[in-house]
Amino acid sequence: MAIGRIFGFNYLYGNNIDFDELGNKEIDNNYSNTSVSFSPFLSYYLPCSPNSNLRFYAQIGGGIELRISDNNETTFYNSGRVDVNLKTNYPDKYFGFSLEGFVGLNYFIVDNVAINGALGCVYNKAKESKSETWILSDGTQVTSPEWKAT
Repeated sequence: MAIGRIFGFNYLYGNNIDFDELGNKEIDNNYSNTSVSFSPFLSYYLPCSPNSNLRFYAQIGGGIELRISDNNETTFYNSGRVDVNLKTNYPDKYFGFSLEGFVGLNYFIVDNVAINGALGCVYNKAKESKSETWILSDGTQVTSPEWKAT
């Protein structure tokens, strides 16, 4: 039997730029997010020959993920000039919960080091809320109502 946990820290950054057929910039999108996660698990190794490097196992676990920061800004261009700026707002941070169950096979190269294959099922549930703020080229600002996603 093995008891373990996974602590995760994730950072994602991206920038997408689209151009029209004349080479004018149409869209410039910048996004990033940072999250932390914690996932404990319990593995049970099925009895096998003491000389075998192959070990079958069953594993159950679960976890949580919390987004610390979320940033998403897009600029739309018309004939190369700024037309609209869009910023996505996240009033309630993303929160995710998961449960999982696996059956698998480990091939131990040396003690505590193995090549792993598994088949299983994962249940995820998450929630967040967001709204969008549009800033038009004339300075007009429009913010959408908040909506929740689960």
